[in-house]
Amino acid sequence: MDCGPACLKMIVGYYGCEYSLEYLRKITAVGRNGVSMLGLKKAAELIGMKVQVMRITPQLFSKGEFFPCIVYWDQKHFIVVYKCDNKRIYVADPGLGRLSYTWSEFNEHWLNGIDRGGNPSGIVMSLRPTEHFGKSNIEVTPNRNNLRFLWTYLKQQRVAFVKLLFALFIASAIQLLFPFLTQAIVDKGINGKNRHSCKYPWHNFVV
Repeated sequence: MDCGPACLKMIVGYYGCEYSLEYLRKITAVGRNGVSMLGLKKAAELIGMKVQVMRITPQLFSKGEFFPCIVYWDQKHFIVVYKCDNKRIYVADPGLGRLSYTWSEFNEHWLNGIDRGGNPSGIVMSLRPTEHFGKSNIEVTPNRNNLRFLWTYLKQQRVAFVKLLFALFIASAIQLLFPFLTQAIVDKGINGKNRHSCKYPWHNFVV
């Protein structure tokens, strides 16, 4: 069921950006039956990619203009195609890893209809980065779930972190001192009927 998000992860990684598989599963709206081509398209556009979904013939596909791309495989699965030559086509299958097929073998799994000219064809999703690729305000970034990221972040924000610790220290100190101040007011001001102590409680506390 993760074949769609996994393919998208491979494509964006090829262009130098990474997102967690968990996040890609979320934005592709993976359901009980997996993910749809429309779900993949919307997710890719969300992270700044230009997407074209088309039905093309093997002859056009063999020119390699769309690589790397996602193809619809066996009418139930997604794989990434990243290169080809005259004899073979090379794919990355989320379930099986990197493989190569003869064109005859590939077409057997890929072709699932005809184009407008009546020629056998298959479905291809072409993805290209736009100027917004990797620049969206998304919380998910590579390696957030490890200690290395946390340590790097703390080093980058060390000034703010020190200020935060200092503020917490002051707040804690005030909370600790407040009961003693209150007791001093009661003992020296109210019980002792010393109005001056009530008017200037800090003076009596310090003394």
